[in-house]
Amino acid sequence: MCFALSVAARGVVALYRPLLEPMGLTHPQYLVMLALWQHAPLSVRAISNLLQLDPGTLSPLLKRLEASGYVRRERDPADERSLAVSLTERG
Repeated sequence: MCFALSVAARGVVALYRPLLEPMGLTHPQYLVMLALWQHAPLSVRAISNLLQLDPGTLSPLLKRLEASGYVRRERDPADERSLAVSLTERG
């Protein structure tokens, strides 16, 4: 069962690759963008919970999205310890 799920997951990611490459997005980055399109702004913790991604994995991914101009990361005024992630116009 696990092998079949792994193969299916890789197949889905492979289908998305040609669609995402022109935008410079990886599949995990695309999932973050989907979460933000539906719920922005979100905290890093909220994105982590929604996508079941480790914050250590998410942080560099968000930095790359920010460098690409798709998202903006700002300190949450209500809680300086929290980063709020929102979409830019390009995103």
